[in-house]
Amino acid sequence: MLRCVHRLEDAVTGICVAVFVTALTIQVFFRYIFNNPLPWPEEVAKFSFVWCCFFGAAAGTHRKAHIAIEVLVAKFPVRWRQAMSAGVHLCILAVLAVLVKSGLDLVQLSSTSKLPAINVPLAYLVLPLPVSAALMMLDFGKFFVENVRTWRDPSLAGAGDAGIPFPRSEQGA
Repeated sequence: MLRCVHRLEDAVTGICVAVFVTALTIQVFFRYIFNNPLPWPEEVAKFSFVWCCFFGAAAGTHRKAHIAIEVLVAKFPVRWRQAMSAGVHLCILAVLAVLVKSGLDLVQLSSTSKLPAINVPLAYLVLPLPVSAALMMLDFGKFFVENVRTWRDPSLAGAGDAGIPFPRSEQGA
């Protein structure tokens, strides 16, 4: 199931980049070649950029592409690293849960407004916040469970996909 979710994240991100670049190209072409800017490409570009950023963040989560400060943590024994990593993942899960709830509230609040040039409800512009936060929760939940399992049984270290996020050099990243 997670593989399908990850493919969806990648696909949405790629499509949004293509739409973003196309909309900006159209806008530049009409503005500078025909001296007649169109109203809709700017909103389409904004819309696709927001979706690209949020789904790109979700795609970066399963790849462990987000920044991590590991200098201090790398000096601890493996079990301590697992425990700290599990704690960090639990805190991230809590923040993501707040983002899902707040994002859903924001979607509901913005459902009555529309983007004027493309006549799309504003709710669709803020929808990627709760959706991508929920998608990230799937990955961080998996990481948390793997860290707890490895903390309980250190012989499992290296067996899981999540493993220890510290240090990256040991993971080949």
